[in-house]
Amino acid sequence: MSSVLYDTPGPRAKRRNVLLSIVFTVLLALLLWWVWQKMDDKNQLEWNLWEPFTTSEAWTTYLLPGLGDTLKAAAISMLIALPLGAVFGIARMSDHAWVRGVAGTVVEFFRAIPVLLLMLFANEFYVRSTDISSEQRPLYAVVTGLVLYNASVLAEIVRAGILSLPRGQTEAAYAVGLRKGQTMTSVLLPQAVTAMPGHREPAGRHREGHRAGRRDARLHRAAQLAQHAGGQLRQRRPQLHRGRGHLHPA
Repeated sequence: MSSVLYDTPGPRAKRRNVLLSIVFTVLLALLLWWVWQKMDDKNQLEWNLWEPFTTSEAWTTYLLPGLGDTLKAAAISMLIALPLGAVFGIARMSDHAWVRGVAGTVVEFFRAIPVLLLMLFANEFYVRSTDISSEQRPLYAVVTGLVLYNASVLAEIVRAGILSLPRGQTEAAYAVGLRKGQTMTSVLLPQAVTAMPGHREPAGRHREGHRAGRRDARLHRAAQLAQHAGGQLRQRRPQLHRGRGHLHPA
């Protein structure tokens, strides 16, 4: 039996999961107690340090505007990084070497730099090379850093999803007359989305699908052999009748 996300655990797995849950709860409680003691020893739990968070001024001036800007930057970054990552992922599989080289260099370069450094470099670039106001500059810097890093990561995810597909998908698309661009947009990309990490079927269901596929293949092969044997038997039947007539004339 398999659930939506994982194979249903057996009795031993259930006991092991309960034991691990108890151990984790105890360790978490000990960690929280240690953190509490350390903060109390350094007087970090004094009321005057936490009182500003109970005033409306702190929320309306700093916390809520900061949360709104963070969500805005995340939304803008996703809208830009998703298509940009798909473009770079496809470009890394181009037939043209210079396209693959440029796309690979960009992806590997920005994947290797921490996001915070990308934000700092982007902010410095906007200070020196643009006229963006100081109020809007942090938002531009954060969005730039997030887009460059996440687009590079998404490019590798898209490329891995496409390369994981069976080669027969591409060959079948070419066989019906689709061009390479049509094959990529109509056949490979839609399937690559489901083949990307995080969208795979549960292991039990995946194994059941493999077993069902092998069983169907064996049945199909057996039907072909039976049909072939029947055809040969029908072809040989007139010869057998003629042979019998020759051996036993009427």
